[in-house]
Amino acid sequence: MPYSFQPSYHEFKKMCKLNELPNNEEKYNKILSYYDLDWNTMFETMKPIQTSDEYQIKYMLGETKIHNRIEFDSGFFVYLDKTKQNIVRISPYFFARWDTKRKYLTTKSIASYELVFETTYGSCTSIRINKD
Repeated sequence: MPYSFQPSYHEFKKMCKLNELPNNEEKYNKILSYYDLDWNTMFETMKPIQTSDEYQIKYMLGETKIHNRIEFDSGFFVYLDKTKQNIVRISPYFFARWDTKRKYLTTKSIASYELVFETTYGSCTSIRINKD
């Protein structure tokens, strides 16, 4: 069955287009909507993770699965000024992968004769997303 006939593919395609948006509040809110959060709620309820850079903090939203076929993980790197009071820049990351439900036959290991079916996943970079 072609990918285009599968409803989960269209949801996945929509998620991949988030990476094409410019880094602005619209993009942040669309990412956060998958977690039932908004920008203010994230800052109020989530504890930031300090990174090796003292002027950078990270908010991890975590890995989530929807429709039993789409997995995604996201978070935000927030860069602060020297006083650590003001946000200078925000860099979101968003990674999604889709279970194509297509299996391929392979061996369990190089020296094994045991055959297993492995799942094929598509990511936003491995599946061609048509501009609609």
